[in-house]
Amino acid sequence: MDEAAAPPSAPIASDSYTLHVNAGLVSVQAREASLLAILQELGNQAGFVVKSNLTNDPRVTLDFTNQPLRQAVQRLTEGTDAVAEFSEQPDGLKRLILLSGDRAETLPEKPATPAPSERPDPKAPFQFEFDPSAVMSK
Repeated sequence: MDEAAAPPSAPIASDSYTLHVNAGLVSVQAREASLLAILQELGNQAGFVVKSNLTNDPRVTLDFTNQPLRQAVQRLTEGTDAVAEFSEQPDGLKRLILLSGDRAETLPEKPATPAPSERPDPKAPFQFEFDPSAVMSK
């Protein structure tokens, strides 16, 4: 993710937070602000889409200036049950995936795609071995 490519933005202010992105650096002042609202606005300014499975919208209170994008997201999610992960799709779309901490631990890891030399030959005959004595009780 090219964090320095984002153009400077005008500060965005809501009732509970102020957000500013300039040259890939993020500044936030938040008081009991919606984490999702801040991250969605940050995504609008920095050029990524936010996807979330959070069942609640954590409130955050913090103040930081000129933090790199990934560090800013980490600071925003500290102390919440949210786990943030950046992803870039093959079509170039950048995403920030927000997972609930308790669910993130149960997600299976993406299996590695085997190298072409490790893939089974599709023309080879199918082989199946089964020993019924291993499962049958005596």
